Amino acid sequence: LSLILLPAKQKTGETANDQRTHIVVLDAQTGKAVRTAEFSGIILGQALTNSTLAVETAQNYFPASSGKGTITTFSLTDTSAQPSPFPTDKWLAGATRENLVLAPDLVPDNCFDECSMTTVSLVNAAGTTAGSISGVTAVHPGGWIRRFTNPKAASDYQQRSKAVSEDEQKSLSPSREAVEQQLVNPSIKKTIDITGKRTFERGVPT
Repeated sequence: LSLILLPAKQKTGETANDQRTHIVVLDAQTGKAVRTAEFSGIILGQALTNSTLAVETAQNYFPASSGKGTITTFSLTDTSAQPSPFPTDKWLAGATRENLVLAPDLVPDNCFDECSMTTVSLVNAAGTTAGSISGVTAVHPGGWIRRFTNPKAASDYQQRSKAVSEDEQKSLSPSREAVEQQLVNPSIKKTIDITGKRTFERGVPT
């Protein structure tokens, strides 16, 4: 379990880069701290793989351009190992069991109507790209990614829909390929057809 401990209050004259923020990783069974880290500046996000804590920081409230985003990874199996940073212009959207999920724009946890699509990159703790997934509309905890099965067909339909009037949209019928959606978990090579369904995150007692 990874927690961001935000500063209680920004002091007068203090900039975002002056603030100190702590992140602590706790063992979910014992509650003991596995690893802690201190950061200055703006934290854009954090994520956990099975063996790594990843924290994204920036000099502005976005990672690209003047934001100069950096992702720093911390080993959870060798807690004496030094943190390892690498630059990025993408957002840290989540993680699978072994890779980080990076996206060019902020990705919502959920979307309902007219979900915008993006392509996410799967990047290991060293910053090396291990793969990519297209047609993504949401990134859920635990490495589950929601996507259109056929991104090109879905994009073509969305473009046609935007180009016509509201009355014409009512008569515009998408093809089966344009609406097919799935949940994908690249770590366990699992795909679930969710066409016509919605996905919700729910807490469970175990």
